[in-house]
Amino acid sequence: MILHRTVHLLTACDRSNRTFIERTSIKHNKCVCHMHSMHIYINDLPQTTSRTSHTKHVDIQLNSGMRTISGSIMSTPVPWLPILSSIAPAAIRRMSASVTVMDKIWQHPNLPVFDDVIAHPEVQLPSRSPIWSTVFHTDWSVDKAWKEDWFKTEVSNQFLITDPAICQPDFDLEPKDWTLLNHFRTGHGLCAATLHDCGIRDDPFCACGSKQTMLHIINECPLTKFPGGLHALHAAENDSVTWLRKLSIR
Repeated sequence: MILHRTVHLLTACDRSNRTFIERTSIKHNKCVCHMHSMHIYINDLPQTTSRTSHTKHVDIQLNSGMRTISGSIMSTPVPWLPILSSIAPAAIRRMSASVTVMDKIWQHPNLPVFDDVIAHPEVQLPSRSPIWSTVFHTDWSVDKAWKEDWFKTEVSNQFLITDPAICQPDFDLEPKDWTLLNHFRTGHGLCAATLHDCGIRDDPFCACGSKQTMLHIINECPLTKFPGGLHALHAAENDSVTWLRKLSIR
């Protein structure tokens, strides 16, 4: 029941924030603060709820919310979403909550729950994932786990992010500039090639005659090429913003 209500709550939150962002010119970091708080609340749910197999339904809504926050399109790889939204991945936040709960149990051996968890009975259903089945390391942290997961995953333009846990240099930009910048960072944006694949355009070609991808626009196209390439654009400095605002794509 809790998860069922959570999914509906996140769906409603996602829709309301999409409408709000579309109708206002307020900076995105204020527009999405409610959704950001909702993500934090959901991922800190009690472990009897957040460790069930049904969390995948919640994660779908969380990912949808992060696409709204970051302005990412549907083809954007999921590992990029937490980085652009500055929200730790759901699985890692649930692990953090598990670590907190286990620490409290270990510190209070006089509580009845101590025998239920530490001296737990034999597991009879292999498909279940009780909290004691997770191995915790003393040096475990959200930032460290996030960094390890990020470098284990192969995604486009991964080299741009050396530390996924830090806020990326873009949160003070206008929403339309920040969204377009994220499209270049991930390599997934509304370029001619993407629109052609979706059946929106008749051809995938740029004005220069080559196939127009996000990397082509920034690195190869003689009409739009950005000095310094993707690394320089990622810094989101004044030259980057000026260049973004001159582009015809959004």
